[in-house]
Amino acid sequence: MHIKSVVLEGFKSYAQRTEVNGFDPLFNAITGLNGSGKSNILDSICFLLGISNLSQVRAANLQDLVYKNGQAGITKASVSITFDNSDKKQSPLGFEVHDEITVTRQVVIGGRNKYLINGVNANNTRVQDLFCSVGLNVNNPHFLIMQGRITKVLNMKPPEILSMIEEAAGTRMYEYKKIAAQKTIEKKEAKLKEIQMIACKNDISKAQTEAKQAQMKLKHAQQELKNKQVEVKKMDSGYRKDQEALEAVKRLKEKLETEMKKLNYEENKEENLLEKRRQLSRDISRLKEKYEALLARFPNLQFAYKDPEKNWNRNCVKGLVASLISVKDTSTITALELVAGERLYNVVVDTEVTGKKLLEKGELKRRYTIIPLNKISARCIAPETLRVAQNLVGPNNVHVALSLVDYKPELQKAMEFVFGTTFVCDNMDHAKKVAFDKRIMTRTVTLGGEVFDPHGTLSGGARSQAASILTKFQELKDVHDELRNKEKELQALEEELAHLKNTAEKYRQLKQQWEMKGEEADLLQTKLQQSSYHKQQEELDALKKTIAESEETLKNTKEIQKKAEEKYEVLENKMKNAEAEREKELKDAQKKLDCAKTKADASSKKMKERQQEVEAITLELDELQREHASCKQQLEAVNEAIKSYEGQIEVMAAEVAKNKESVNKAQEQVTKQKEMITAQDSVIKAKYAEVVKHKEENNDSQLKIKELDHIISKHKREAEDAALKVTKMLKDYDWINAEKHLFGQPNSAYDFKTNNPKEAGQRLQKLQEMKEKLGRNVNMRAMSVLTEAEERYNDLMKKKRIVENDKSKILATIEDLDQKKNQALNIAWQKVNKDFGSIFSTLLPGANAMLAPPEGQTVLDGLEFKVALGNTWKENLTELSGGQRSLVALSLILSMLLFKPAPIYILDEVDAALDLSHTQNIGQMLRTHFTHSQFIVVSLKEGMFNNANVLFKTKFVDGVSTVSRFTQSQNGRVPKETNSKAKGPK
Repeated sequence: MHIKSVVLEGFKSYAQRTEVNGFDPLFNAITGLNGSGKSNILDSICFLLGISNLSQVRAANLQDLVYKNGQAGITKASVSITFDNSDKKQSPLGFEVHDEITVTRQVVIGGRNKYLINGVNANNTRVQDLFCSVGLNVNNPHFLIMQGRITKVLNMKPPEILSMIEEAAGTRMYEYKKIAAQKTIEKKEAKLKEIQMIACKNDISKAQTEAKQAQMKLKHAQQELKNKQVEVKKMDSGYRKDQEALEAVKRLKEKLETEMKKLNYEENKEENLLEKRRQLSRDISRLKEKYEALLARFPNLQFAYKDPEKNWNRNCVKGLVASLISVKDTSTITALELVAGERLYNVVVDTEVTGKKLLEKGELKRRYTIIPLNKISARCIAPETLRVAQNLVGPNNVHVALSLVDYKPELQKAMEFVFGTTFVCDNMDHAKKVAFDKRIMTRTVTLGGEVFDPHGTLSGGARSQAASILTKFQELKDVHDELRNKEKELQALEEELAHLKNTAEKYRQLKQQWEMKGEEADLLQTKLQQSSYHKQQEELDALKKTIAESEETLKNTKEIQKKAEEKYEVLENKMKNAEAEREKELKDAQKKLDCAKTKADASSKKMKERQQEVEAITLELDELQREHASCKQQLEAVNEAIKSYEGQIEVMAAEVAKNKESVNKAQEQVTKQKEMITAQDSVIKAKYAEVVKHKEENNDSQLKIKELDHIISKHKREAEDAALKVTKMLKDYDWINAEKHLFGQPNSAYDFKTNNPKEAGQRLQKLQEMKEKLGRNVNMRAMSVLTEAEERYNDLMKKKRIVENDKSKILATIEDLDQKKNQALNIAWQKVNKDFGSIFSTLLPGANAMLAPPEGQTVLDGLEFKVALGNTWKENLTELSGGQRSLVALSLILSMLLFKPAPIYILDEVDAALDLSHTQNIGQMLRTHFTHSQFIVVSLKEGMFNNANVLFKTKFVDGVSTVSRFTQSQNGRVPKETNSKAKGPK
C-alpha cells in the first residue's frame, strides 16, 4: 500500500484546494525554499494518519492547522489521501476488495473533527485500526524521521543505542513495566516487614496473656488437687471391692469367649446349610423330572424288567449296548450308529442262564436280543489288516469302529461283537478304497453315513434330522450322573447338619452364660461409674491433666515470646538499615546476573551446535521424502494390480451366486420338514411344562412347611432359654423382686440417664464459688477483645500470604520474561547489525560498520558504533569527518526501519548534516534495501532530490503555497517538469 495522491484544502499554508498527484511507489522528494510549505505536505500526511502529539506537526492545537487560524475567511482544513491498494498482501484488514482507499480528515474551527473512508463517515478508532494493521502507528512513528534525528543519534551513549534496539524489538515497554513492578515489590516488602513487626508484637502480647492465664490455672488446679486427694482416700475401700468383683466377672467372660472360639462355630452356618439343602432339594426334583421326561419321550432308552426270582442280583444285567458306551468324538456318532445298527438295543448279561431267566420271567415289554458275555464269540479286525488300510488312505483317515468308543473292560467281548468288524473312514473315496481293496475286503462306513460292503451292499443319501440314539443316550446319562452327584451332596449335607446340631446346642449354652456375665459386668460398671469415689477420681484425673497442660502451655508461651522478641529485634534492625540491606541485595542480584550472562553465552554456543544438527536432520528429511515418493509410486502399481484382481473376483462371485440358489432351494425343503417336527415338539413340551410346574409348586410348598417348622422350634428354644435365664437371676439377686417396679423411672435411684442430684448440686455450688473468686481478678470482656484481635491478626496473615504469593509469581514471571527478552533482543541486534553494515557500505563504498558491545561487556550492557574505512577499524567516531559520522547515524536509523518494515517512510531534511558528496548514493541504497516501501523525502540538497524518481517543488506565491511535479530526466541529474502538474490555486 502506497500514496498515489494528496489533496489539501485550507491546511496551513495551502489556502485553496491543492492536488499533489503522481507519487512514485518507491522514491519521492519534496524541495523548496524555507517557508514555501514543503514540510506542510508531510504534516498533512501525519495529520491524516491521526497524530495526537500536535507538536510534531508544529501546532499547539487543531485550530493552528487551519489557514491563518481561520482569520482569512477559511474556517476548516481538509486533507484527503488516496492509497494504492492493488497489492493485497499489504492490504489493511477488511479492505482487500478495494484497489484504492481514500481517507479524508477534516477539522473545523471550534474543534469539530471528522474522518471519511471512501466517502463514508468513520470514527477515529476505525481509522487508527486501518493504519496500524499495515504498520503505520503515527503515535509511535518509527516510519517518521524528523529534523535533528541524526545529531541526536550521534550523541547517544551505548545504553541509549541499546534502548533503540529494544524499542525496535518491542522489549523496551517490558523494561519500563519491569522497573515499575520492582518498585512495587520494594513497597510490598516494606509493608510485609511492617506486618511482620505487628504480628510479632501480637505474638508477644498473646504469649504474655496466655502465660498469666496458665499460671493462674496451674495454681488453682494444684490447690484443688490437694483437696480432692484427701476426699478420695476416705472412699477407697468400698470402691475397690466393687472393682475386684468387676474384674472377676470380666475374667469369667473372657474364659467363656475362649471356649466359644474353641467350638469353631459360625452362627449363620446352620442357616446357610439349610438354605443349601433347600436348593439341593429343588435341583434333585428338577433333575428327576427331567430324567423322567426324557424316559417318557424316548421309552426305548430304558430297559425295564421284573426280577425273575427273589434276591435277584441286578448287577448280572449290564443293560443296553447304547447305554454301556461313551463316544470319544461326537462327529463319529452317525457312523457308529450305522456300524451297530439294531445291536445298540441288545441287552448285555453275564451268562446265558441270566438271559434265559430274563426272557422267561422278566416280563419284558418288547422283544430284546440277549448278549451273554460268557458265550459270545466275536471276530475282530486283525491288526495287520488295519495297518494295510492305514497305509492305503493314511492313519488319520481310517479307524476300527471299536477304537472310537469307551467302555468297561468286562464288556470287551460284547463290544467286539457289535463294533469290532467294521472300519470307519472320513469320506467316501477313502471308504471305497478300503472296502474293496483285495487285501482288506471289509465293511466300511463314512462319517457322513454312507456304507460300503464288499459283499454287494451300498447305502447312503440324506439321513433323518431327528436326534440320534447315541446323542439321546448321552443326554440321559448326563442327567442321571448329575442327579446322582446332587443326591450324594445332599446326603453329605444332612450328615453335616446332624453333626452341627450338637455343636450349636453347646454354643448356645455358652453364649447364654456369656450374655449373662456381660449384663452383670455392665451393672457393676454402672455402679462404679455412679459412685462418688469414681466421680472424685475422674475429677482428680482431670485436675492432673489440667496441671500438665498448664505447665506445657506456660513453657510454650515462654518459647513463643522469646522467638517473637528476637524476630521483632531483627525486623527493627532491618527497617533501620533498609538502605544498606537493599544495596546488599542489589550486589547479590548483580552476582546472579553475571552468572546468568555466563550461562547465556554457553547456551548461545550450544544453540549454534544445535543449528548444525538441524541442518543435518533437514538433509536427512529430504532424503526420506524422496524415498516416500518412490514408495508412493510402488503403491500405485499395487493398486492397479488389486483392480485387476477385483475383476476376477466379480466373475467368481457370479458363479458362487448360482451355486447359492441351488443350496437355498434345498434349505427350503429342509426348513419345511423342521417346522413340522418343531410343531409336534412344542405340543409335547407344553404338556410336560404343565407337569413340571405343578411338581415345582408342590415342592415349594413342602419346603415352606419345613422352614416354618424349623423357625417355630427355634423360637421355642429361645423362649425356654430366656425363661431359664430370668429364673436364675431372680434366684441369685433377691433385691430385683423388691425394687424392679422402680427400674428406669425418672428421678429415682435407678434412673440411669442422669447423675445423682445431690452430688451434682455440690459440684455446681463449688464451680459458682470458683467463678466469683476468679471474676474479681479477670476481665470478663477479655475473650471478646481477644477474638477481635485474633480476627485482625488472621486477616493480616492472610494478606501477608497473598503478598508473598504474588511476589513469588511476579519474580518468576520477570525471570521468564527476561530470558525471552534477551532472546528477542539478540535476534533484533543481529538483524539490525547486518542491515546497518549493508546500508553503510552502500552509502559509503569501501567502508564497513557494525554495532558491538563495549570491550569487556555484553550486548545487554550497551552497544557502540564500530566503523572501518577500508581495512582499518577506527577506535571511535571522532576519527571520522562530520559527513561520515552523519552517514553512520543515518545507516543505523534506516536499518532500524528495515527491522519492522512499513509501507511508507517520511524523512524530513535528514540530510541536513550530510556532505553533498554523500547524498548521491541514498537513492541507490533505497532501491536496494527498501524494495517494498515508499519514501517521501524533504530535502534542500540536489544530491538527494536529483536521485528521486519524482520531485515535488513548492513555492510561496501571494501568501499561498503551490506545488509542481517533476520526473527524473534521462541522465538522472536535471529534473524536468511533467505535463501532469500538481494543481494549485490560480
